[in-house]
This record gives sequence, structure tokens and C-alpha cells, in this order.
Amino acid sequence: NLPEATLLEKANTLFKGEVRAFVLYKIIAFPIWKYKTIEDLNTYRDQIKPYLSSFTPSALEALDNAFTDKMKMIAIKEDELTKKEIDKANSFIGNPAPPFSLKTKNDRSYSLKDFKGKVVVLDLWSSWCNLCSIENKALKKTYRKFRSNKYVEFIGIGVLDSFDEWKSALKEDRPAGIQLFDSTRVVFKGYIDERIPKFVVIDKQGNVVTFMAPRPSEGDALEKLIKREIEK
Repeated sequence: NLPEATLLEKANTLFKGEVRAFVLYKIIAFPIWKYKTIEDLNTYRDQIKPYLSSFTPSALEALDNAFTDKMKMIAIKEDELTKKEIDKANSFIGNPAPPFSLKTKNDRSYSLKDFKGKVVVLDLWSSWCNLCSIENKALKKTYRKFRSNKYVEFIGIGVLDSFDEWKSALKEDRPAGIQLFDSTRVVFKGYIDERIPKFVVIDKQGNVVTFMAPRPSEGDALEKLIKREIEK
């Protein structure tokens, strides 16, 4: 039950020769299959580099093959997800956004209909999602530009998360806007297929502008989109 990094350090110290190579291979190879993005897989590959000097050429080849096979699986899955997301996104444009009624950490309730007359920017995220944390930080810059504008509202929604971990992330990251928790997965079912972070823009009438809004880290595209909707 120890983290892979701890197991690798212990195995590298305790064992020698072929036994060390065998044990290290077993520790390294299994986690390959749990990663869901190529970025995370490449990060893991970098983490295990210090231990590869113990491996035989055949073991290194087997490990490379495992990484390659997993990358192919991820790439295929990402292509499928992208098509699925695009199809779903296009079907919602101009139609009413899926309704929700959620609570803050202090048990205050908000419904989507409470924000009619405002442009709503939804940020769907989880405490365990590193990319979500990066995008949360980028979103703060956009949020500060619109903070005093009464025609726009930023709403973060914790999805696929435990309440306690979500609360801890709120305290640590201090994300922008009103923060709500998707306790019954109503937002997950209505807005998400598989992938987070996800940004959605809803117009003043409560209709979906885009189900796949630009990420804040991608420049000023999201800011321009918000401005355009405010001016309508």
C-alpha cells in the first residue's frame, strides 16, 4: 500500500543485481496501466528514469513496449472522447443549459436560474485533478477583470470528488467565484462525459453559448468570449 516512489527507494536499497532489477520492474510496470493521460504517463516515465540503469536490455525493451501500448490506448480513447464531447457540445449550443441546484461549503443553496440575466462561466473541477488546479489559478486572472461587472458570474463546481477533499482544496487553492459541490452528480451527468477541467459559458437567457469554452491558460480567448456575451 506504499506509494510507488517509496517502494522504489526501498527496493533499490534492499536488493542487488538481478533480484533488484526484477523487483524494480514489477513495481514500475504495473502502475503504467492506471494512467489516463499521455501527460501523466510521461511524468511517470521521468520519475522512474533513475532506476532504469539496473535493467537488462530485454527488461528495458519490455518496459518501453508497455509504455508504448498504454500511450496508444490513451490516444485512441482521447480521440473517441473528443468526438463525443464535440457532438454533445454542438447539440447544446443555443439550448437551455442543464439545470442544477447545489450548495456551498456553508450549506447555502444556489440554482442556475438564480443567475438569469447574467453571463455565467462554469468551471468544473476536482481536488485530485492537477490540471484543474493549474486552470483555477489561470482563471483568477480572468475573474479579476470581471469581478465588478454585474452582468457576469463565475461559478466553480466540484465534481467527482469527496466533500472533505473538495473543502480542503478550496482552502488551499482559493478558486475564483462562487463554489458549489455536486453531491448528487447532477452536474456530472448533465455537463461532463469523461474529462475535466471543463469550462462552460451560458448566456443571459440561460442558454448554452459553448459547452467547450477555451481554457483560461490558453490566452485571452475566454475573456473575449465573455465580453462578447455581456455586450449582447
